Amino acid sequence: LAYKQYGNSVILFVTTTKCVFSYNVTSSDKKEILEEDFGASLDCSAINDASTENQFVVATDDGLHFYHPEGKRACLAFDGEKKMVSWFRGYLVVVSKEMKQLPKTAGTGLSMNILTVYDIDNSFIAYSAPFPDVVAVLPEWSCLHVLSSDGKIFQLVEKDTKTKLEILFRKNMYDMAIRLAKSQQYAEGLYDIFKYYGDHLYQKRDHDGAMQQYIRTIGHLEPSYVIKNFLDAQRIHNLTDYLQALHEKGLANTDHTTLLINCYTKLKAVDKLNGFINTDKELNFDVETAIKVCRQAGYFEHALQLAEKKKQHEWYIKIQLEDIKDYETALKYMHTLPFQEGESNLRKYGKTLVNNETEKTTAFLKELCTNYQQIHAEALKQEVQRAHPVDFIHIFVHEKSKLKDFLEYIVKMRNDCSGIIYNTLLELYLHDATMYHAQKNIEKAMEEEKKALDLLIGSESKYDFDHAMVLAQMNNFKRGILYLYEKAKSFQQIMHYHMENKEYDNIISDCNKYGDKDISLWSQALSYFAKREDECKTHIAQVLNHIEEYKLLSPLEVIQELSQNSTASLGIVKDYIIRQLQQENELVAEAESSIKKHKENIKKMEKDIEELKTGAKTFQSSKCKICNRLLELPAVHFLCGDSFHQTCFESYSDSENECPICAPENRKIKDIIYAQEHNAALHEQFNQQLWIKKLPNANFMFTDYKLICAQHWPKDAELKKVKGGSFVPVHPPSVFKGIPVSCIPIVSRKRDVTGLLNDNNTVRLAEWKFIIQLHAADSRIVKLSPLTQKAVSPKPIERQNVGLVLKVFCDETVAALHV
Repeated sequence: LAYKQYGNSVILFVTTTKCVFSYNVTSSDKKEILEEDFGASLDCSAINDASTENQFVVATDDGLHFYHPEGKRACLAFDGEKKMVSWFRGYLVVVSKEMKQLPKTAGTGLSMNILTVYDIDNSFIAYSAPFPDVVAVLPEWSCLHVLSSDGKIFQLVEKDTKTKLEILFRKNMYDMAIRLAKSQQYAEGLYDIFKYYGDHLYQKRDHDGAMQQYIRTIGHLEPSYVIKNFLDAQRIHNLTDYLQALHEKGLANTDHTTLLINCYTKLKAVDKLNGFINTDKELNFDVETAIKVCRQAGYFEHALQLAEKKKQHEWYIKIQLEDIKDYETALKYMHTLPFQEGESNLRKYGKTLVNNETEKTTAFLKELCTNYQQIHAEALKQEVQRAHPVDFIHIFVHEKSKLKDFLEYIVKMRNDCSGIIYNTLLELYLHDATMYHAQKNIEKAMEEEKKALDLLIGSESKYDFDHAMVLAQMNNFKRGILYLYEKAKSFQQIMHYHMENKEYDNIISDCNKYGDKDISLWSQALSYFAKREDECKTHIAQVLNHIEEYKLLSPLEVIQELSQNSTASLGIVKDYIIRQLQQENELVAEAESSIKKHKENIKKMEKDIEELKTGAKTFQSSKCKICNRLLELPAVHFLCGDSFHQTCFESYSDSENECPICAPENRKIKDIIYAQEHNAALHEQFNQQLWIKKLPNANFMFTDYKLICAQHWPKDAELKKVKGGSFVPVHPPSVFKGIPVSCIPIVSRKRDVTGLLNDNNTVRLAEWKFIIQLHAADSRIVKLSPLTQKAVSPKPIERQNVGLVLKVFCDETVAALHV
């Protein structure tokens, strides 16, 4: 009898010597006959423990029979008469008798029995030994106790799992060792068994079987241990299986990916390579390495397919351009990319695309730099993005015509282009104009020059001035040179340009056009024409007439200017000198007349003063000077002749000793006298406020902390930035040597100096430049043309009502500036 619970039912197993059946104790009417042909002797049946699925075992002479409540499960053939069976920790313990070759125990008369311990799950005999007349087998204290009929007890202790495995290893029973480790849940040593088993099979040259075992070690055994044994070409298919399993488990690195694809290519396993690339499984491998190996092996289509699938855009384009040479497809693919990736790839491969797909690449680049729209993307979510055109100029190195087309489009569509764009476009225009001139194609050359001039005029100063000037001079672009000089207000450069080209009429035009801004142009023109007296007489006459009309130079300065030219004769200025002498004589006569008149007035004033001191003063005024009514006593009279009612005088006057009518004018005179007397003693302050230093080409004056400087600046001049965004002239040192620091004023940065400076605050052009320009729109700077036209010779400092200071030294015009 044996009871066991299966779920909610309790089953009673019953065996007789004739049959085996079971009862469902929870259901009295349910009986199952499990075996009708035989039964079992006493102690020859036992119920399994929970670890072996609760099977009921019946031992017969021909074998072991296993039953379940629903019927027979299995049968194992073990010959021999069975004396008893029992279960211990999943082992089936069987005691057999009547073994022929076993003698009885000497002196005891006891027969010998064989005790065998079977591992049913793993199908091996765990223990077998003879014992004298076994009476009982008892499991207790984790051991198996065997009781013999003579009263002796034998204890059997189970070996630990590690010892069992070592025994199996020595016998090369790796399959059994694996089953044992699994049944004992010996995970720690299971992968070592796979390794040992694989090594054993490899030594027996069973490479396929060995690889199966090695694959089971993935994740626990270093892959290099396996790979090095299968690098031989004859075993490459085994290595391929291992590497493929390594990728499927996501444990492959770049070297494994490289090796796997190399294996595919060497085996010419195109189907496997396609499966590796097109698999829907998420294989963890290095995509770039796979693409490189496919390219190296010549499998360009596979590399392309892999790059597209894994969104390796740069590799896709690289393969199309460098391997397949399909430039159009590569360009179309770029158009499907997001803006940043499309821009970076075009920057990298733009030169190749322009050389092979010029029109389409240029069109794509125009879109990329103005209003890029990604193809196949959701239009509503796209933002307007624009690349920097400057980054793509270099890709047109062999396609200048397309570069010009591209830059013209960019300038037309965008108003935020950098100066490099305009500089490059200007250079292209002038290059083409020069080329057409060389080809005698004047019409085309003029067309290109017109484009260049329009660019200079309409670009809102976005191009680099110096760069544009160099380009214009290199290509002899006359209209551009003159425009740039005029834009920079370099009027003398304009005139020098015409002088170099002997354009006499243009020189006169320059003087008329710019002379009011720089009167030195007239003196320079006079000097130039004087050297060419024979062919420029009419021009000399025009210059002298203008100088005379507007009194730009004194006669002495005109003669000094002409005396510097060895070829000039006195005849060219004869009429001019005669007229000037006549005017001087008239001025002298006028001055003498004025002096005579002033002397007479002085004598009259002296006589009046004397009369006031010695004679009586008669007051004849009959009306009050304040209320304009007839005088009535009491009245107040002053020596100036003014009379007042006493009441009117007291209410109106601030002082009883001064005439209220004459007092304001008298105070002004007193203040002037006082200031003159006071300033006469301030010698040190006067020396600080008035300092004059003359140089050959420039003149400077400091007065009342106001700076007067020449319109030209020496070549080595610089402007140094100071606090507040202002500038102080600091070079050349010879100009400011010895000037007290307190006398150096700050010249505010205005439009006048904007454009003349480089980033390091040095003067942009290596020639003299205007440091102060006169602008009517500037409230701080006043036009001095009307004043300078009257100042024909050096005179003492003139103080104007506007608070400015004016000075003319020789032929240099000086501007005055408020501080």
